[in-house]
Amino acid sequence: MTGQLASVSEKELARMRVEDLFTHLLQETTNMLNDPGENLLLVVDAVDECEHNGRNILLDVIVSEFHKLPSWIKFLVTGRPENEMAVKLSHLKPLVLDARDKNNQKDIKLFFRDGLKGILPDSCMAESVTRLVQKADGLMLYAHYFIQYIKDKRDSLKPENVSEIFPLGIASVYEDYFDRLQKELGIEDGRFFNFLASLAAARSPLPVTIASKLLGLCLDGEDDSSKQIQKTAGCISSLLPIRNDCIEVFHKSIIDWLSCPQLYRRHRFSVDVGRGEELLSHECQEIFHSIEDRHDVLPKFSPEEKYALQHGIYHTIAFVNVLGSQNNSNLFRYVCSLKLLHAKLQSKVCDVFLVIKELQSVRSILKLPEDDSLELEDCINCLRRHPYVLMENPKRLFQFLINEADTVAMSLEAWSVLQQQMPKNELPLLLEVVNRAQSKDPVIAKFRCKGNVNCCDVLNNERQSLLLCGCKGGFVHMFSLETGMELWCCQGNDLEVWPEEERCDYCLFVPQHQAVIYGRFDIAMSFSGETVQLFPDNKHTFIDASASQDRKKLVTREKNLTAELLVWELETGKLLARLHEPQATVSVTCCTISPCGQFVVSGSLDDGVAVWDTATSDLKCQHHVFHNKSPYCVDYLSGFEENSKFVVLNSSKKQSLTICELGEGPSETKKAIELKLGSTHKSLGVSRAGARLYLCGYSKLASSCSFPFNVRTVPISCATRWEYARDVDSGRVLLRDYETVYMCHSLESASSEIVMDRGVQAISFSEDGGRIYVLSKNGMNVYEASSGQFLTGNTAINKANAFAMSPKGTAILTQRKDKYEVYNSNLEHQCTFERPGGNQTFFRYIDDDRVLFVSKQGKVEVWNLSGGNRTFETASVLTKCCDTFSFKKNGMTYFRLLCCDRRGVLELLDSFKGRTYTNSIPESEITTCCKFSPNGASVTTGHINGTLRIWEGHKLELKRTLNVGDVPVKDCAYLIPDLGDIVVSLHESGVLKVWDAFRRRQYELGFMNFDGKVCALETSPVNPQVCVALENKTVILNVHLRR
Repeated sequence: MTGQLASVSEKELARMRVEDLFTHLLQETTNMLNDPGENLLLVVDAVDECEHNGRNILLDVIVSEFHKLPSWIKFLVTGRPENEMAVKLSHLKPLVLDARDKNNQKDIKLFFRDGLKGILPDSCMAESVTRLVQKADGLMLYAHYFIQYIKDKRDSLKPENVSEIFPLGIASVYEDYFDRLQKELGIEDGRFFNFLASLAAARSPLPVTIASKLLGLCLDGEDDSSKQIQKTAGCISSLLPIRNDCIEVFHKSIIDWLSCPQLYRRHRFSVDVGRGEELLSHECQEIFHSIEDRHDVLPKFSPEEKYALQHGIYHTIAFVNVLGSQNNSNLFRYVCSLKLLHAKLQSKVCDVFLVIKELQSVRSILKLPEDDSLELEDCINCLRRHPYVLMENPKRLFQFLINEADTVAMSLEAWSVLQQQMPKNELPLLLEVVNRAQSKDPVIAKFRCKGNVNCCDVLNNERQSLLLCGCKGGFVHMFSLETGMELWCCQGNDLEVWPEEERCDYCLFVPQHQAVIYGRFDIAMSFSGETVQLFPDNKHTFIDASASQDRKKLVTREKNLTAELLVWELETGKLLARLHEPQATVSVTCCTISPCGQFVVSGSLDDGVAVWDTATSDLKCQHHVFHNKSPYCVDYLSGFEENSKFVVLNSSKKQSLTICELGEGPSETKKAIELKLGSTHKSLGVSRAGARLYLCGYSKLASSCSFPFNVRTVPISCATRWEYARDVDSGRVLLRDYETVYMCHSLESASSEIVMDRGVQAISFSEDGGRIYVLSKNGMNVYEASSGQFLTGNTAINKANAFAMSPKGTAILTQRKDKYEVYNSNLEHQCTFERPGGNQTFFRYIDDDRVLFVSKQGKVEVWNLSGGNRTFETASVLTKCCDTFSFKKNGMTYFRLLCCDRRGVLELLDSFKGRTYTNSIPESEITTCCKFSPNGASVTTGHINGTLRIWEGHKLELKRTLNVGDVPVKDCAYLIPDLGDIVVSLHESGVLKVWDAFRRRQYELGFMNFDGKVCALETSPVNPQVCVALENKTVILNVHLRR
């Protein structure tokens, strides 16, 4: 190489391009050499330190020339991952070292240990090095300057303070960096300091486009704005890494150096973070305006849009705090902008729970007028009630607000935005709930866990509002009660401590230790989710427990087959007492402790209840047996009168309740109160303070009884699977169902003016569409379809399980066991008759005189109620569902009947032609429902695999299959032809979907989500209306075409 260099004159060398130099000095030289049998490594270090133009030339040579050298020559090229370097070398798949990588952290640890050897004593070396590694944050440069600074100050250094000393030596490095950056950009001090202030105030990597605007390099209207942005990125990335078009700082100390002169002493580049908040607030507000001006929401968002959506409100809050109330109106406007809320969810920059937290932070800062405050609450309530649906489908936000917002203004805004913003081929139908008062959802918030929830605990005070859930598989979740955000989830340690059949079913907050216990005392979890030692010497485990209200005492049951309970002191983990059932052979099934911690109550397999007084030296015990029924659970109630004590015993079906007031003596028991809850509601549980009994279902029965304590009801169906978990406060209660916990409103137990349908069996519109008839376990009620207003009812029809209306709406036929009763349209009884054969799977009026009956075995009969019948035999067995279409020919009324059985066979019986058409589907795709179109031209079937099939209505030929999801279809129907060929499907998951049945491309026209078990679906014969029956209510929907 020296010879090659000597063969070229100095002038020739100066004129040669870098590529020519590479060829002359390296390529030609190495090609003359023989393979040495080993690799030669050449290191090109700190490429990023080259001046800008030279760096680009060198990168071009690396890309285009290095591969021409012999294969035994290897290169190692290093540099910071700045923008141009990353792009040009991308095809070489460079290795990007992560500062957080374990190996990098290990290297820094070794560097500190080696550099401080002889400076720090061995006694404090390990602890000091650990803290220093954390401060270095993966940056070797930080470690280098720290060691250098320590060595310079070693004479005055105190070993115990070493980790508190900041490496002031690195400050000069930062000053050189930013001085160089300003010169490369050619920016005057004012704009450059604005950029630095914004960099210091930024809550995540700052988008290059925002930085360019702050630096004045990207002005609106400039044709070469993209070139200016590229120039900005190129200059900045030489000092600050740029990833995904956003500026990152290579060490957190840069921000401290810019904004905290008290740590580094004031320097030329010291900035005011408040100024940065102001600048970023203005930039984000401009971006908000551009997003709101869109007529739709794009699926992709630019980095600056994502930054504004994620942090714009927080920058505005910080700016408001500086200016006081001057900017309150702007802040409220941006917070409650539905376009911006939708964009946040659509862009995925923050999940629903972060948005809730943001809105709640604004609520606590601003003193809003009442109307504005209610609109803000509408947004928060909607997000809390539907977090998981909105994360998957952000566009549902508008539909939810239209039907659930308490303020008219918010509902109208949602309606307006939905019409203006959404693409025309998406959700062109609006679904409006008519009967809001009757159908209001009691759910306030939802919390979803990884497994079935076994137990819950709540810590709700001025400082903390937390929910703890223990789940199947040993998973423990902690949530924020107010936002619904999951704070952490972990799996309990050493789950093999318990046999599978005796898995722990209880978790508990221990606030005095800032810990959570789950089935054991020795190991616990901190409030941050980390494993901690609580009471290492206490190796006891438990599967069931109950704590006193002050959380000072805990009573536990160690295993299923035990007659012993243990009482513990939670402050020390000390065992206070062992409580033995009077009959030692009897196993305890449940236990509780009184709010004051004095009394312990247990239920056992001998159908008895034992009560211990732990304040007495001999642990005085009372034992009682009630009605030879094993207690489902026991709980403790505090009466209104001082010293009153009550034990609640639920039967295993939770349909009866025994309340026993205990006396003072060991065997004294006052008369027990027994309450048969029946089918109207069931008991849920008792509040932690023992002051309230919670019931679910219709409250009239509970309010008619005189209880010496508070009774509150949760307005949900008595047949629900939801079980009581814990109360939050006097107005809120937690219920659990599989992997979800629901926070619901609870109400004072009093008669309600709103008529509620409990245990809905069937629904139907009247012929003119003006009325809706609802058959439930309470009887039959009639509502006005246009308003949902209650018109009339008849509780005597409470044992009927199905009904059919005559075509003119003058007669209603109900089925009660093997009897049929006819009522007029005002629910007045007309006649009763018996029909041989017992209950029918299906019956429907063909005309005003004749009724068609279908048995489970597929036997079809047509009865003339004034006398006579005609029978049609079909081949179907175990008929699953049926529907009919009546039509007239030659002055006579005929019908087409579709029967679907469990084997996948479909049969269409045409009474006019006197023949039957058949078709089939795979046996695994059982048909769950079927419905003819209003004109009989088509018929739709819903299936257990979530599909809808559209059939030709005359000969049962398949026309189309709609894949509407994987959840079984509960019911289906057609809307009136005025809106087109539209099919409505109701799914077991509680989702209502509206589909265009015959357009070439399948898409969804409308959507509605319901909490609770759905029962049936009907559409109006004359109006664009849908009625959905849930277990405990009916919801009437108006369907509007978007304009």
